Amino acid sequence: MILLFLGSWRSTLIITLSIPLAILAALTGLSLLGETINVMTLGGLALAVGILVDDATVTIENINWHLEQGKEIEPAILDGARQIVVPATVSLLCICIAFVRCSASAAWPATCFRPLAEAVMLALAASYVLSRTLVPTLANYLLRNQHAHRSPESAGDAPAKPSRNPLARLQRGFEHYFESVRNGYLGLMQLCLRNRVKVIAGFLCFSLLSFGLAPYLGQDFFPTVDGGQIKLHIRAPTGTRIEQTTSLADRIGTAIQGIVRQMNSAASSAISGSPSAASTWPTTTPARSASEMPTS
Repeated sequence: MILLFLGSWRSTLIITLSIPLAILAALTGLSLLGETINVMTLGGLALAVGILVDDATVTIENINWHLEQGKEIEPAILDGARQIVVPATVSLLCICIAFVRCSASAAWPATCFRPLAEAVMLALAASYVLSRTLVPTLANYLLRNQHAHRSPESAGDAPAKPSRNPLARLQRGFEHYFESVRNGYLGLMQLCLRNRVKVIAGFLCFSLLSFGLAPYLGQDFFPTVDGGQIKLHIRAPTGTRIEQTTSLADRIGTAIQGIVRQMNSAASSAISGSPSAASTWPTTTPARSASEMPTS
């Protein structure tokens, strides 16, 4: 997408280098924490890959914007990095807050998902550090040549020289048609800022009205179908080993099979004793509810 919309292979190379370095830094941190490469850590890294691109992408895009304004390479890098440091930090903290609960809790679900949370947070922290250090440094070396090849007419308010790069022309065409959407969004933001009290009151009213959906939560929109199956929810005492839980499930299954055999024997006796019942007896007996089943 960077190559498509910015038309710069140098910017694409910088982002391509930052992603595997962030993954390697996350793997190093996981190794120091005693974690291994497993399904959960790989899942965390796969989840973080999409976010890893954002830090480097925003930095590169902002630097390119300052270069397009006619600035030199070093002021463009410093101004571009300075403008996004606060939003990038807040974004990192917001994402880490969502995952830090899993790594701090001692419950068994948290223990299961702790490697995933640690992988995500370490990868994001490494990406943030790289976007503050490595990405501006690479931009200073790689984008300097790109800046040097710009024609003098393209600086300042003079019209830019048409580029032969088809990707660059595509990007300019996209920007031309996207300008109307951007202006509409800007007008909407200005309208919200001029009417802050109304916007806040409307948001609070909408939030309060959303509680009206509470009676509909947890309901099943599909009709209940009796498929002749028995569903049981078994909960063993906290701390029970998995071997003991398996043995408990086996004993419950054996007890249920005994009950089903008794029901089948009673049904067979009823059918053999009453000829008229043979034509009306169903082929499969409906499942009884939990309250109707005998307990031991």
